[in-house]
Amino acid sequence: MIARGRHLRRRGALTRYAMVVSGFFLFLLPFTGTGCSDDDDATDPEIDVVPPAAVDDLVAVETGPTSVRVTWSAPGDDGEEGTASSYEIRYANFAITEASWGSAMEFVDPPMPGPPGTEHEVRIFGLEPDTLVSVGVKAADEVPNWSVLSNVVTVTTSPPIQEDENWSADFAPSPGGIGLNDAVNVLHVHEGRLYAGGSFTDAGGTMAARIARFDGDGWSPLGTGANESVLALTSDDGLLIAGGQFTDFGVEQTERIAWWNGSVWDGPRAGATGPVHALVTDGEDLFLGGAFETAGGLDPASPNAAGWDGSAWFPLGFGTNGTVDALLIHEEDLIAAGNFSEAGRLPAEGIARWAAGDWSPIGEGTNGEVLALAELDGDLIAAGSFTIAGGAEALRVARWNGSAWSPIGSGFNDEVAALEIYRGDLIAAGRFTASGDVAVNRIARWDGAAWGPLGTGLNGEGIALEVHDGSLYVGGEFSEAGGKPSAFLARWAE
Repeated sequence: MIARGRHLRRRGALTRYAMVVSGFFLFLLPFTGTGCSDDDDATDPEIDVVPPAAVDDLVAVETGPTSVRVTWSAPGDDGEEGTASSYEIRYANFAITEASWGSAMEFVDPPMPGPPGTEHEVRIFGLEPDTLVSVGVKAADEVPNWSVLSNVVTVTTSPPIQEDENWSADFAPSPGGIGLNDAVNVLHVHEGRLYAGGSFTDAGGTMAARIARFDGDGWSPLGTGANESVLALTSDDGLLIAGGQFTDFGVEQTERIAWWNGSVWDGPRAGATGPVHALVTDGEDLFLGGAFETAGGLDPASPNAAGWDGSAWFPLGFGTNGTVDALLIHEEDLIAAGNFSEAGRLPAEGIARWAAGDWSPIGEGTNGEVLALAELDGDLIAAGSFTIAGGAEALRVARWNGSAWSPIGSGFNDEVAALEIYRGDLIAAGRFTASGDVAVNRIARWDGAAWGPLGTGLNGEGIALEVHDGSLYVGGEFSEAGGKPSAFLARWAE
């Protein structure tokens, strides 16, 4: 099973990890295991002598000037049965073989293996451009009996990219930079400070469990943080409100929604039964969307969309029949978007309006998931994975003027995950790499006539956008922005 950042709702679950070794940054969850040894002599017939199967599907899925990302599937404990106990991962600037294994550099704190078939992802960055990198993996059981060497991945990092002066180098990996150690899913400005939520546990060398505050020079944790990913942030009445997959923010009553008053976390009497993907307030009530059956035990359940009036939950009709990924207050009404075909048991393809206690469609909607919403010059902007809006082609981004949908330029060749307004222009971020014939690496700008790049862009997915102190911040799953090392967060300034 594989997932990436805030898209856990659509792509299952992925294990990620973090470590630092000799300037290489490998994103792995800490695990303390025994080292690889050939000296253990199992003489007791009761001792297990069957090693794990060898990893045979190690593959490089992304190569950049300073980074390589590889994935593999977990083997078993005894061959393909059971769950292995540990991994040993080595890398070198020469081809790794069984004979040269001991000469390769060993990564410390490798990941804890999952059940057979679990997909693990390793991102190595801080590498030199045009450099050979060889990576291999071995697995061990509890004895430990060690597997034979996996298939070995040998790649060459790509040539250097000319660095863009507009992209900051501040968010290089720690130590040396103030980047993070895993995906940033959401960015939000609260009381003049920038907050980041995601899957990370370290921010610029500071322990910060999945949420942190940026003060311009470094990061601060918010209490003990969350036990699972933060996917949404908003503000209301002086409180910073978080939504996500978490069930524990260090206090009770924080099931997938919690609020921070500046010193402690708290939450409603009962939260949501599933992940919260989106939050928005209208100045009076808080609205949440996600992939949940109910919030606060509401009956009727109001699946995937509900409201909180400050003391109690209230339903939004009968909710939606699929995930809600984005919320926006537009023309004083609540707009909900996601991966659904009905809202309030009425047809509504991907996007709907909640007003005066009822749901209504917005035109013919879209033919695919809507992940982001924004407002530009009074019009509603929707973006996601769709290719049709209002019955006409609109490649992953479209505009609603109050009566009809229309495309925005040539659109994009892949998913858009976030939208923001910066210096009067519309900014989009996601997985795309082109708009028509124009190269736009995962972040782009609409100037009113065409989509254009922000320098050389990102080397991985952009998931979150926010404007703070005149700069544009982007979070996601990338290790470079504008050719500069940028660990999951980057800043563009003009």
